[in-house]
Amino acid sequence: FFRGGGGGGGNCRTTTGLERLCSSASFAKGVTGGRPTCILAHAASVLPDLTHAVDALADATKSGVNLVSVLAPEHGFRGAQQAGHGGKNATVDPRTGLQVFSIYTKSYDQILSLVQRDGCEVVLVDLQDCGARFYTYIWSMYDVLVAAAGARSGHGNGAPVKVVVLDRPNPLGGQRIEGPVLAEAFSSGVGKRPLSMRHGMTIGELANLFNEEYVGQE
Repeated sequence: FFRGGGGGGGNCRTTTGLERLCSSASFAKGVTGGRPTCILAHAASVLPDLTHAVDALADATKSGVNLVSVLAPEHGFRGAQQAGHGGKNATVDPRTGLQVFSIYTKSYDQILSLVQRDGCEVVLVDLQDCGARFYTYIWSMYDVLVAAAGARSGHGNGAPVKVVVLDRPNPLGGQRIEGPVLAEAFSSGVGKRPLSMRHGMTIGELANLFNEEYVGQE
């Protein structure tokens, strides 16, 4: 997980994982190993100047990332879909020419198949969470982690899949955890595993929790 930080003083700012990845083409190539890469992103996956992550990474000669496809969560990766929709199963992004696959409501096996369809061996995850359990983006990340674990276990038709989470701050802060913890019997697309309503974590920290506690149990 890549995140930035700042020193003391009133002018310090947080550097997001996407900014860190885009800071150097050689660094980005080192992260992905130059291997075919896809990205799970949404409308808030942007740099400080509002350049979208997909647009920033699409040109491999500039970004150092061999980006071959995009995974879309709920609302689509550019936010053009209504709530409860992830877009069509396979489309082409007119801005970059990249293949776009909706993974919203897809099974783990279906997601793994979409990831490996173009030979992807690395999945970048850049999703801004709102700090609440019912935000579907964190569960799309969970689905990708489970799918990648399946690839490492020999499922699917391709190479093992590495997941890199480009971390972002929790907008509610990480100081307070509030609300009931989800009971397993009521798991759904807006809460798949036990987690408090206000979880107090970044998506990178959530990914650590999911990997340590839940991934591999499906």
